[in-house]
Amino acid sequence: MTSRSLLLASPLQTFARTLLLLGLFASSSHQSCPLGEFPCGNISTCLPQLLHCNGHEDCVNGADEENCVDNSGWPHLLDMLHRMKGNQLRPEEGLLECSLEFYPKGCLCWGQTVDCTAQGLSEVPVVSTNVSLLNLQDNQILHLRENQFIGYQNLEGLLLQNNGLQSVAPGAFAGLVELKKLFLSNNQIHSLAPRLFEDLYQLEWLMLDNNQITELTSDAFLGLTSLYFL
Repeated sequence: MTSRSLLLASPLQTFARTLLLLGLFASSSHQSCPLGEFPCGNISTCLPQLLHCNGHEDCVNGADEENCVDNSGWPHLLDMLHRMKGNQLRPEEGLLECSLEFYPKGCLCWGQTVDCTAQGLSEVPVVSTNVSLLNLQDNQILHLRENQFIGYQNLEGLLLQNNGLQSVAPGAFAGLVELKKLFLSNNQIHSLAPRLFEDLYQLEWLMLDNNQITELTSDAFLGLTSLYFL
């Protein structure tokens, strides 16, 4: 065994255990339930896999929300593994003083990151154009308009999960040429406009799970030349 494989053994084992906890891979405890369902701990009830770790207790004993991480945790683990393969693993950056000129009251800011989690927002707030990560999850933003994020050329991460988001206008993500992660999970999106993501040629993560999308056009994902996780 090479020294490289020795170094990777522990993180890979941790990664695999985490996927088991999150229900991404079936474990032996899932064998009593039909495919696509999971057991509620030590009781005989089986529920659809989509209800596992969705932020709500669907099992009477709450077992579906045990051993969960936040909505962006497991993609970061996959991202770490991807960078390790290319020997690009970087140490975690410490919290920095806010370097933005303005951001919404009640939100948190450090470095070029703005965190507006659960602030009761119904519209996308205005922040300084040098923002690199904008966290808007757990709000009530129902619609994204055309050119909604125009001017945010430095934005690399946009988190919009758990908003009840119903519609995304064509061109909503226009101009986000540096965006690498776009999280739209746990919303009520029914359709994706043709060429919706065509400016996002550096996007690596596109999270659309737990929506109500029933059909896709052939050019829905046009332009996503760097995508490696959907």
